[in-house]
Amino acid sequence: MHLKDKLASISSNNTVFEIDRMLNLAHVSINWFGQRIVTVGGYEGSVEINQLAKKYFFAHALILDGNPSLQERLDCHALWGRMQQLFTESEDALKRTWAFKYPLIESLCCVSSRYFMTIFKNPFEKKWSFAFTPQEFNHWWPETSPELVIKIRGYEERWMATPEMVETALDQVR
Repeated sequence: MHLKDKLASISSNNTVFEIDRMLNLAHVSINWFGQRIVTVGGYEGSVEINQLAKKYFFAHALILDGNPSLQERLDCHALWGRMQQLFTESEDALKRTWAFKYPLIESLCCVSSRYFMTIFKNPFEKKWSFAFTPQEFNHWWPETSPELVIKIRGYEERWMATPEMVETALDQVR
């Protein structure tokens, strides 16, 4: 199966699981155009690293309209670091190419990848899978007030939990 087709076939409910499996066999390289390319053992062809990042960002645990389980949220959070590592590896690979020696060429080739690099370096973005509706937050932690409340245009406000809070709530369910 072609890697591009595999990515397209992954549902938002299985994104974290499938990308986690792919990252175990993933390899990054830079093509002749200066694009960051990902190949995955067992699949034909390759995809630009941004395609993989976009798929990750549409994971069920990161979608505001979704209702992910606590385990999905923790898994998505854990996968963040592995996605960040993939981008770091691609940055290192880019630095070893001829394009990196020419700042204009490097900046033209890699604008969209830099956008995702910026997101993966932002500590707040990493916590996004722990954004709960006020009702969900009060269900899991009735005696706790959120440290951070976020209001995004077009969405109900979200209250941020910590990974430790989610792990504690998950332990109570088990």
